[in-house]
Amino acid sequence: MHGANDFARQMDYRKGRYALQLPALQVEGLGYKALLRDSLHAHSLTLESPQLRVVMDKRVPHDSTRQKSLPHNRLSDLGRSVRINKILLRRADIQYAELYAGQEELGTVDFKDLNADIHTVGNDADLSPITLELECSFYGEAPLYLSAQFPINDPGAPFRYNARLEQFPLPRANAILAEAAGFRFKSGMVDELTLNAVANAQQVEGEMRFFYKDLDIQYLDSDSKLVKKILNGVVEGLAFPQENLAGGKHRLGKIHADRDDSRSVFHYLWRSALSGIKSTILLNLVLPEALKHTKVEPEEDGLRH
Repeated sequence: MHGANDFARQMDYRKGRYALQLPALQVEGLGYKALLRDSLHAHSLTLESPQLRVVMDKRVPHDSTRQKSLPHNRLSDLGRSVRINKILLRRADIQYAELYAGQEELGTVDFKDLNADIHTVGNDADLSPITLELECSFYGEAPLYLSAQFPINDPGAPFRYNARLEQFPLPRANAILAEAAGFRFKSGMVDELTLNAVANAQQVEGEMRFFYKDLDIQYLDSDSKLVKKILNGVVEGLAFPQENLAGGKHRLGKIHADRDDSRSVFHYLWRSALSGIKSTILLNLVLPEALKHTKVEPEEDGLRH
């Protein structure tokens, strides 16, 4: 995307820049009478080959006073009736990018060839929860699966999500990971990463099974609290075990993160995943109580493949 600097200069606070291309939109069973009542009812919406690009300029100050609702809560607060049996995305291409101070290269995360089925999209109190089933190619290299359930009849109720990533080279994600994590992967391969989480508008809890091998990490800030805790308590080389394999005794990570309601739901999901990664690869000595992992044998884990 071009003109990022011009766009940033027009903003008083940090705001994403969006570019959407939608070659085809198919609507079935549209309720014309509902449209006259300023409502939207339809049997299905199908988006064919959409392309979405989002750039977030981290050089622009973040405004923590601007609160953002979770998507299903925003739907409930629309003030008009929405009832769509299913929304289908087919062969979508989504890229999220961040621009950092002192860096010319964008940190990006790519979701290629994305297909998603979203059922029971609406805000009527008698509707079942919204369900999402998604699969894509993460960075165009690794299978990624996500499922989620969002309650509609009780906006304060928790929502649930599960994800699985397979066979992914960790250094590929450094451009988007390093800024938030404070370290970068010099090497490492994901065999399988699965997470199961329950979240509400304040906090997310869950567990992560993160199986990897050949891990090597470089710290980016030697003055950070994390690095000081590691260097004061343990030998640096022991702080990140090089492997966590499903076939033997392994670490079962915890997910725990507080939501910043001035940031997007994607930021919330990202923080939850990052908490599970840290819980798995760091020693308990340097982890807060909420993220201390447990060590389990395969038969104790109840892992299902």
